[in-house]
Amino acid sequence: MVIVGKTNQHELAAGGTNLVSACGPTRNPWAPARMTGGSSGGSASVVASGTVPWSLGTDTGGSIRIPSSFCGIVGLKPTNGALPLNGVMPLAPSLDTAGPMAATVADTWLLFEVLAGRDARHPVRDWLLRRPDRPFRVGIPEPYVAEVVHEEMAVAVVEAATVLVNAGVEVDPMDGHGLDDARTLWNAVCFPEFVDAHPALQHPSARAKVAPSVVAWLDRGAAATEAEREWAGIRRMEFERWFRERLALVDALLVPTTPYPAPLVEQEFVELAPDVAVDIATVGPGFMTCAVNLAGLPAISIPVSRTGDDLPVGVSLIGRAGGEETIARIAARWEAASGYGPRRAPLPG
Repeated sequence: MVIVGKTNQHELAAGGTNLVSACGPTRNPWAPARMTGGSSGGSASVVASGTVPWSLGTDTGGSIRIPSSFCGIVGLKPTNGALPLNGVMPLAPSLDTAGPMAATVADTWLLFEVLAGRDARHPVRDWLLRRPDRPFRVGIPEPYVAEVVHEEMAVAVVEAATVLVNAGVEVDPMDGHGLDDARTLWNAVCFPEFVDAHPALQHPSARAKVAPSVVAWLDRGAAATEAEREWAGIRRMEFERWFRERLALVDALLVPTTPYPAPLVEQEFVELAPDVAVDIATVGPGFMTCAVNLAGLPAISIPVSRTGDDLPVGVSLIGRAGGEETIARIAARWEAASGYGPRRAPLPG
């Protein structure tokens, strides 16, 4: 593989908007006034615009899946440890993963196999669509992380489920309660590890070179007590058990990738439904993705629909540890049954 360029990202991968960068914010190719999501926003943007067929991302709390959803492409977060992190700048080592982003499920899977050092199967799409030994089973946790999501995100889950059922996949609702503190827990794990991974950033001269929002993460991590770190470790095991129990019943979970479609760059609040709005600073783009990182599981975001404003909307399939192949095969069945084909965002004149 030949690397043809570097793309913009949220500074030090410490954020999910891709608005914070020494290079300036990354613009969504579908609507330049809107954010790409992050931290791998540049990687999603170049695929969505057709500049390259595929790109690399990292995912500590949703940084592959968020921009994939906002920009209308496919993004795979592998199982923690599935791909080596040699040479990857750390954010929180126990949460960090690297993974592929592309316009189709087949291309995403092909890149994953290249990254994993395996012989690529050809033709990949036919291999992914081979008949399973039994029908795939998918569960929809209700609610998942948040009681309320944007109306068009909820509709996207229903649309994806309908397509999967028509493709012969068994889809059923299941209890989704129990992960309400996902973002709080993710902060408690990530921020201290961020501090530990970057001792040079403790020096005032180094801190002066990074954005205030990144410094705030470092300060919160440095202030964490041993008791708080211990609580985070215990609660994280409970998250792992939550997923393990549900994935013992199904092959994958189907959830919204983000709480809402791509907001405007300067937007502070998002209206999820009439008279129901959330503060982006509190309910950020990674509000729903981070639970998967805490459990160390694979997840793939697929671009299932468009909003009334013609913005992409993604949903995610979450699999068991090591279950990348299973969720890719289910995603490929959705892709084939829905008639999905990549749409290239229009380039400015």
